[in-house]
Amino acid sequence: MPIDRRRLMVGAAGLGLPTLLASAAPAAITPSSARTWLRLVADLSEEPMVAVTRGDVWGFKPQADDLTPEAFAKRLYGYWSLAVRQARNRPDGGVVLSTKAWSFYLDPQSGAVVDHIANPYKGTVVSCPPLSGPVSTALYPADGAPDAHAGAALGLTDRRMGERAWVGVNRISRFKPSDTTWFKLEADLTSYACKAADLDNGALTHVPNSWSHNLVAEWQTWMRMHGDPGHILFKGDGAFVPGLQQAPPELLAAIDAHFPGTMPPIAAWRR
Repeated sequence: MPIDRRRLMVGAAGLGLPTLLASAAPAAITPSSARTWLRLVADLSEEPMVAVTRGDVWGFKPQADDLTPEAFAKRLYGYWSLAVRQARNRPDGGVVLSTKAWSFYLDPQSGAVVDHIANPYKGTVVSCPPLSGPVSTALYPADGAPDAHAGAALGLTDRRMGERAWVGVNRISRFKPSDTTWFKLEADLTSYACKAADLDNGALTHVPNSWSHNLVAEWQTWMRMHGDPGHILFKGDGAFVPGLQQAPPELLAAIDAHFPGTMPPIAAWRR
C-alpha cells in the first residue's frame, strides 16, 4: 500500500519509530529482537513514556573537483519531535504498542518553530507544515511475525565497550508517498546508548537510554527539488523525560498552537 510521507515523518519522534518502522520493506523479525527494541522505546510495565528528539537537517551536493565546502554541505533547518508511547501486554504474551507523535521544523538560526523555510538552493521560501496524526498501534506477538503495521525487520546490532552498550537499528526503505508520482529511498540509522547491565537484565521492563538518529534521504517533497542532485541528512539526539509536564515548554506550546486538543491526558494512556 502507498506510504504517506507526512505519516512517515511523524514517527520520527523518539525514534525507535513505530510509524517509520512500518514504512520499511517487510522482512523477518524475531520475538527476541522485538522485545529488546520494545524495552528501549517503551516500558513493558505499561507506563506511558515521553520521548523528545531534536536535531538538524543538512543538505549535501554530489562530490565534484571544483565543489567548495560551503556549497557541498548546508544546514537547512532543524526538527523537534515529541512522542508518547505505551506498551500493553496481551494475555497471549504479545505486546501492542500505541504511539501519538508531533513533529516540527525549526528555523536554522533562531531555533524557533516555523512553518516556512528559506530554501538556500533555490532562493525561495517554501512551506514546511508541522506533522501529527492519529494514535498508531502495532502488534508484536509473543512468537511469529508482527502485524503489517509493525512491519519491518529491526536489524538490531549490539555493540559493547566496558559497561556501555549501543543497540543499532538500521532500516532501508523504498516507498511511494501519496503526494508524489515517484518512489523514495531512505536509510534510517538509529543508535540507542545504555548500560550493558540494564540491557542484559531481562527483569527490567524498560532499559534507560538515549539515542542518536540519522536518516539519509532525497530532498523532502516540500523543498520542490525532486530530480536535483544531492540528498539530505537528519542528525538528531533524543532522550526520555519523566512526563509531559517535564517536556520543553516551547515544544508543548507549539503542540497546543498547531494541534490544539490533541495532547492526550496521561490517564487515557493507562486504560
